[in-house]
Amino acid sequence: MTSAGPVSTDTVKVRTAGWAVFVAYLAAGISMGTFYGRVPAVREDLGLSAAALGAFLLMWALGSVCALPLSGAITTRLGADRTVGLFATIVAIGYMTVAFASSTGLAPIAFVGLWLAGAGTGAWDAAATVEGAVVEHKLGRAVMSRFRSGESAGQVIGAALGALAAGLHLPLEQHFGIASIVFVAMAVIAARRFIPVIGPRDFPDDLAEAGRRAAEPPPLQVGEGSDHVYGLPGADMMDIPDQVSAVSVARRNSILDAWKEPRILLLGVIIFSAAMADGSASDWTSTALVHGLDAPEFVGSLGVSVFFMAAFIMRLLGTVLVERVGRVTALRICSGLTFVGVALFAFAPWLGAALAGSLIWGAASALGFPLALSAAADDPAKAPQRVAVVSTIGYFAFLVAPFIIGQLAAHLNGVGGYGTGYRPALAIVMIPAVFALFAARAASPQEGKTTASAQARTTNRLGWRSA
Repeated sequence: MTSAGPVSTDTVKVRTAGWAVFVAYLAAGISMGTFYGRVPAVREDLGLSAAALGAFLLMWALGSVCALPLSGAITTRLGADRTVGLFATIVAIGYMTVAFASSTGLAPIAFVGLWLAGAGTGAWDAAATVEGAVVEHKLGRAVMSRFRSGESAGQVIGAALGALAAGLHLPLEQHFGIASIVFVAMAVIAARRFIPVIGPRDFPDDLAEAGRRAAEPPPLQVGEGSDHVYGLPGADMMDIPDQVSAVSVARRNSILDAWKEPRILLLGVIIFSAAMADGSASDWTSTALVHGLDAPEFVGSLGVSVFFMAAFIMRLLGTVLVERVGRVTALRICSGLTFVGVALFAFAPWLGAALAGSLIWGAASALGFPLALSAAADDPAKAPQRVAVVSTIGYFAFLVAPFIIGQLAAHLNGVGGYGTGYRPALAIVMIPAVFALFAARAASPQEGKTTASAQARTTNRLGWRSA
């Protein structure tokens, strides 16, 4: 990061908030990686069959889907900072419940604990996304994919530490307890550095009323190349009236209104495709390589690692792609390459080609989720509700993908000379990728709203430079 002169206090605050969002995502990734790194130990302790394990893992997605429709209202009510801290704690309670149930053999309690962890993660993720969108607007640059790369990094860290804990035969209660203290502390400390944009608790009634009056036509919008908001004469980007306007407008827009918006539903198509691509790879890559290409087990794990590392790198560098070609074109490129990568993985007769497909698949699917969320949050006043809607659609993909692919794999065994049906079953991921290709136009910046991607070339980059 370089600076041509003195850095303003407001600039420092926004930079700090940007790093805080990254750390909030990093902490969420660590929490997920911690659990998934110890799934074999949980399965052994509970004595779950393969089918029962699938049902158990499904509880995480069910919890997320149940929590996300409420996350917008919760974030508006509590603020993104308190929401992240609260639900990080709930995630910790959920995973500790799983650890306790595993040590005592109480499978039903473990199911409840994992549902709770999934619900907490969904709300935590949505609140961090709202704050990330706010920071994007302040930065004047599309950096959501870089923020979300923290989650990918956290998954790698959590899983690696989980492998270490397993190697040391560390009991689940101790491992999850230590990890919970770490990721909750990270989340709470990071959230204290958020820009307090969403949450009525910060504003007295007279200011809220002033914000409501100021939010009437002309519409609330950020002036390009300006630090002011039209409709709030003289209001600086960091001032309370700006925040009050966002809160008051958000209050009048319910979740149901967001579900009726065609643009938001099309963004849901994009995020469904990205989530299905991501979740399917996480669940089935290793099994497909081992049983579909007779690869050794460590090669199956390598395939998963290739996918996640490609996704992590793309989320770090994706900002450059978005700024060069725009959000819509970037999504079209990624959807097309997802189709190519999945096709190569599913149908290539050679292990090396399948691994190359996993690489392309991981890189291509990495940007769909953050870019669709960023587009849904273009208008800060309506961001909580819209983010909640598209996130719910995304997590629904996580919910249905394991069941659909498992059923297809069972029916495709021995068909077409592929032996097991795991790899050809994954070809279903190509279908939503095609729909996402045509839905990408919905990610265009809204008319009358100046988004981070639209301002990317005209405003101060505040130190978030491309790698």
